[in-house]
Amino acid sequence: MNRHLNLLTLQEAVDFLQISRATINRWRKDKGLPFIKIGKDVFIDRDQLSFWVQNHSITLHRQQQTTNLSHTVTIGYQKYNAHLWSSLIIKELKWLEAELANSAIPTSVSWFEASSGPKLIEELIGGNIQIASIGDYPLTNLYKINLFLPNFKAKLLAFDGKSRNNQGISLMVGNHASHYDFSKLTSHSIAVLKHSSPWYRLYKSLGSQIDHLKIIDQNLNETLIDIAYRQIDAGVVCEPFPTLIKYNQTGKALPMEGEHEDYLSGVVAEESWTRRNENIVHAYLRAHLKAHQLIRNQPLYAGKLIASVTDFPLEVVVRVLSTIRWDAAIYERDIQTLREIANNYHPIPFLMTNNSDQFINDSFLKSAVEQLKLPQMRNSLLDGEWIRTSIY
Repeated sequence: MNRHLNLLTLQEAVDFLQISRATINRWRKDKGLPFIKIGKDVFIDRDQLSFWVQNHSITLHRQQQTTNLSHTVTIGYQKYNAHLWSSLIIKELKWLEAELANSAIPTSVSWFEASSGPKLIEELIGGNIQIASIGDYPLTNLYKINLFLPNFKAKLLAFDGKSRNNQGISLMVGNHASHYDFSKLTSHSIAVLKHSSPWYRLYKSLGSQIDHLKIIDQNLNETLIDIAYRQIDAGVVCEPFPTLIKYNQTGKALPMEGEHEDYLSGVVAEESWTRRNENIVHAYLRAHLKAHQLIRNQPLYAGKLIASVTDFPLEVVVRVLSTIRWDAAIYERDIQTLREIANNYHPIPFLMTNNSDQFINDSFLKSAVEQLKLPQMRNSLLDGEWIRTSIY
């Protein structure tokens, strides 16, 4: 970055926004993203980029208002990440539509399925989705984007599925592997989705040794197949894939170093959009809380629903659901986990500050809790350990 001229190279803009080179080229060509060309080099002014992102989101919102008789909200979700299955339940049971049925302004609901958190961040920045559920490493990416783009402010509205000590993520090796020592994998091929929560855990475990690995950037389904058919040596995956691999007896889990961090997932939305659409945010969070209640109280029913949509075996789905804490509450413990992730590794050289208000807005969640007449939440972030008796 040229700090005197406030210019970013194209690669710096790609890294900061956590999007692909193809996407930023498409934005330049089709959507008027301003850029400066000096010889063969392309630069983007940081302030102009910030303004463009904000202006594009507002323009898209206005277009929707003028071309439709109703509001439209698009929810981003991931079908193959077990910690985010609450959004799948909301979608299949049409609970958001039910919560919005009595809104003063008619609102239609659409859903955008993505294979990863980074893809959902890309769509959120572009204004194509308004609410998304993502894992903890993408959450810290979004926080850093807030620092970089002052007119784009994503907020963490609630947490979703949580697991202690990285229990939701495993490094799997096939049954054909003759070694099960993690340190001996440094000269082998490992599949992991880049810039995902599993990718961060792999980086943290190996440190500089990761340079000796052949990293294969691919989605979870491809990794599952490649492990079974011996196309790769190992893969880092999140639930339900570790449980599924063990269920199918096609692989085993290796312990990863530094497995003390919790694995978290959360619900996010852009701040200015939430202010303009408070009724939609409240409606979604009410549906979110109801989905958590359904999973906790009727795991078999929830499991059958999820199994019918994902084609995972019911036994695997129910087993995985029982290992995850379904709790929307925002604890200080959770914020500390995000700080540790952000400070351990990130392509943007800023530390996550202690000022949680820059990234968190739990006021909508508290309102949704009151609207559902659930036990009242504290006015401040919950301190200490997760509470066993009060789960949201």
